[in-house]
Amino acid sequence: MNGDKQDKQKLAHAAAVRAKKSKKKAWWAFSRSQIIVSVAVVLLAIGYHLYKNRTSIFGNEKKSQANEALRIGNIHLEQGDFTTAIYYYELATRLYPSLTSAWTNMGTALTSQMRRMLNKEPIYKRAVQAYEKALEVSPSDVDAAFNLGVLHQSMENVDLAIPWYKKALSHDPKHFDALGNLGSALHKKSDLDAAIKAYMEAIEIVRELDQSLVDQQQVSMLYYLAGAAFSSKPAESCGEVNCMEEAVEKLKLSLQHNPKNEEAKHALSALIADPNVTAASNDYISTLFNEYAATFDKSLVQDLNYTVPQQMSDVIATVMTQKRVKSFNKVVDVGCGTGLLGPYLRNVSTSLIGIDLSVEMLEYAQQRQVYDMLYIGEINSTLQLWQNKSDTENFRQLDLITAADVFVYAGDLQPYFQSAAASLKRNGWFVLSLERLEKNESAAEDTNAAEPAAEASGEAKGMKKYSVTDADLKKGWKLQLSGRFAHTRAYVVELAKQHHFQVLYHENIIPRKDNMVDVQGQLLVLQVTK
Repeated sequence: MNGDKQDKQKLAHAAAVRAKKSKKKAWWAFSRSQIIVSVAVVLLAIGYHLYKNRTSIFGNEKKSQANEALRIGNIHLEQGDFTTAIYYYELATRLYPSLTSAWTNMGTALTSQMRRMLNKEPIYKRAVQAYEKALEVSPSDVDAAFNLGVLHQSMENVDLAIPWYKKALSHDPKHFDALGNLGSALHKKSDLDAAIKAYMEAIEIVRELDQSLVDQQQVSMLYYLAGAAFSSKPAESCGEVNCMEEAVEKLKLSLQHNPKNEEAKHALSALIADPNVTAASNDYISTLFNEYAATFDKSLVQDLNYTVPQQMSDVIATVMTQKRVKSFNKVVDVGCGTGLLGPYLRNVSTSLIGIDLSVEMLEYAQQRQVYDMLYIGEINSTLQLWQNKSDTENFRQLDLITAADVFVYAGDLQPYFQSAAASLKRNGWFVLSLERLEKNESAAEDTNAAEPAAEASGEAKGMKKYSVTDADLKKGWKLQLSGRFAHTRAYVVELAKQHHFQVLYHENIIPRKDNMVDVQGQLLVLQVTK
């Protein structure tokens, strides 16, 4: 009995132990499953968090890369390597499209690149898109708005420029650059009162600044532009003060801030009819045309209906036929500018050389690929240099010299005729166009608009009314209010005679329009006989 009882107790104990072990094993098995599930849940949560925040994690990395591309682009922009700069700006915008400065600087690089091209339209469109994208990302970006206005104005699209200057000013009313450019755009549209208002507001803002930090050349330019605008108004339309007096005052203030402002000097000389000015300075001409180069062809040919290259080429062809001349060996196109006459001269010359004072004008002439050589320099001194150097023997025996609208920036033509005669071989041709001076021929000739200071009428207090006097006719030339010189037919014929030129052709022409009025001109073909 006792044995059986003990056996039962052992069996019961063993069962209890097994049961306990069984329970323990089940507990541990459950715990591992629970942990696996828990870990999975945590991992899923982490994954979901990463997915939801993927933009901030990877976006920060891309933004950092974009900023580095922007930095490299800026270096190339400062170095003038616009193509490489544009590449890095495009990379920056692909990496991080919201990087406003990359879009703005891309527009700046494209604008700079555009200035060097004859066909500007494709680059112009890309630059506009870049600035517009910057403004889409950051609508209050003053620089982008201002630069977009500058871009449009550089392409003569002032109606498109004006709203962007105004947008820049809406965010920064003290932006005197935007005010000055707004004035310039309004001036271009002949809204003279609004232009003067903008110029003077810009000047007032600058005057409030610490003058030690102010660029006095910029102040000088604002006064110069204001003077040009006043000179374009009818003399009696400025209230108690005569507009001509206002113009002279502003030009004098311009020269006080920058005595080397050649544009202001020349405009003032034209307004007061300074008899001592016999020619525009080389600095004035180079400054004027360096600024004008980018839009020269469009502005002159399309807007002002400039036809001298075509008229000159037609006349040369006619006289060549009359004189049975088939072609010319050595031809020099003095004051060649962007090379408007070059394509025709290329067809009738073996060797074609261009000379001009403006570096930027010559860059465009080079792109035409019609000149064998291009020289930077003043016409008369360059011709004289060739005559005096033994290694330039070829340039002493020229067959043809052309000067299309070159001598409108010189009054006394004696030195130029002398150099031309010395540079041409016997029977060589000198072909030139000029503006024509005749006494009171038309009001239009007395009021040709300025290239910088424009027409004015009436008689200012203490100032002579602009007119062609007997003294002007006797001298044979006069500096007009336009800033350009005009010459009498008699003066040119007498000068030709003095330097042994025979007149093969001499006719009046209309070289272009100014303020929708025909400018009076003349075109000559001269042949040296000695």
